[in-house]
Amino acid sequence: MTKQPTPTLEEQLDGAYRERAHLVALLASLYPSVIAPALDLDEPGWWIAYLTIGGRQASWHISPRDAGLFAHVERVEPDDRRAQWDGHTTEQKYQHIGALAARLYTEARGLTETPLTAEAVRQMDADTTQPHTGLVVQPYTDHGVQKWVFRCWGTDDGCDGWLSLDHYSLQSAERARDRHVAEEHPAEEQR
Repeated sequence: MTKQPTPTLEEQLDGAYRERAHLVALLASLYPSVIAPALDLDEPGWWIAYLTIGGRQASWHISPRDAGLFAHVERVEPDDRRAQWDGHTTEQKYQHIGALAARLYTEARGLTETPLTAEAVRQMDADTTQPHTGLVVQPYTDHGVQKWVFRCWGTDDGCDGWLSLDHYSLQSAERARDRHVAEEHPAEEQR
C-alpha cells in the first residue's frame, strides 16, 4: 500500500477555497446574485460574487479556477449598481449569515424564537429607560459586541413584534427601520 503524500498548506488552502466556492455558488442559486470582474486584485481572471442574502449584501472573491461554478449567475460589468460593495466586513457578513441561518432554522421548525432573539429581547426588556413599542431602535450586546435592534409591532401585515437584529451602528439600524417602514408599511410612512 502506497502512502499518499501529505497535501501542502497551499493545497489545503486551495481545497478550502474550492469548497467555499461551491457553497457560495449554491447560495447564488437561492438568492439574488450577480458576478463581476474583480478590479481590486492584480491577478487577472478573478471575479466577485455579490449576493443579497436576507436583505443584505454579501460578497466573495472567486478564483478563475472556480468561475465555472457560477455559470448560472448573471455576469455584469464592475460598474453595475448590483456589483457595488456596500462596505460590509467579513465579520459582519458571517454574523448576518449566522443570524439568518438561526432564523430560518427556527421558522422551518415552527419555533417561536432563536436564542439570539431571546437574548436581545431580554436585554431590551431589562432597559426600563427606553420605550418598548413602535419602531424604537435600541442597543443590545451579542457576545460582548454592542449591536442595535428595532422591533416592529405592526399587526396589519403580521409583523407583531418582528425584530431586526445585528445592526452594528445606530445609523444602520435606523436606515433598516426606515427601509422596513417604506417597504412593509407604506401607508404609515406618509402620515
